[in-house]
Amino acid sequence: MAYNYYIDTQVNCIFLKQSGEYELGEGLLSLDNILDDPKFRPNLNLLRDLREVSIPEQYNDIVELKKMRAKMDDYNKYFQHSLFAWVVGSATDFALAHRFCATTRLDGYATRRPFRELLKALEWLSIPDDYEIEYPLND
Repeated sequence: MAYNYYIDTQVNCIFLKQSGEYELGEGLLSLDNILDDPKFRPNLNLLRDLREVSIPEQYNDIVELKKMRAKMDDYNKYFQHSLFAWVVGSATDFALAHRFCATTRLDGYATRRPFRELLKALEWLSIPDDYEIEYPLND
């Protein structure tokens, strides 16, 4: 997995872009790193840009989804009122992300929603139209 992220508290959002091969569980690993970031504060929104990767088919498996939901309980206290936007690059990934979002909608913390268009995700997150996402360069 490769990803870049930065936190912009001015717009209350974590911007994360994934590249390379995306594997099951990597989303939670990225959250671990974000929680360790000194700029992190609870209840930030998250824009996860997955347009350059494919979501693993395991996200289509209800048993795997239940395992993932159980692991997510550890993160609830940090994202109780957050919005998580998943921007995906294909109809297949949209369907997988939508299913994941639907199965977690009653968790009582973050509200998740998949998008095919970045601008619509930014609008949903109340990010200004003229905002420029500038990911740091990989080291």
